[in-house]
Amino acid sequence: MQNIGAAMENFTLRCMELGYGSCWMTSQNYAADEIEAIIKETGGFEKEDFHLAAMLAVGVPAGELKSPAKKTLEEIYTII
Repeated sequence: MQNIGAAMENFTLRCMELGYGSCWMTSQNYAADEIEAIIKETGGFEKEDFHLAAMLAVGVPAGELKSPAKKTLEEIYTII
């Protein structure tokens, strides 16, 4: 589970290289049991000790594919 972030980042970067857009979704955490049941029913995938850890939506972007602009330092930190 510790490497899920690295795997998702690599997958996202590869999608971008291939011209696809992607979005790492976390909403599945609220419906993991239901989603796992659908995957089992429709795809036939079921394995002991496996669970849904992450979902990545992948598709063809409607517009130009680019990363968002970086925020300035003042936008991301506060000194108290």
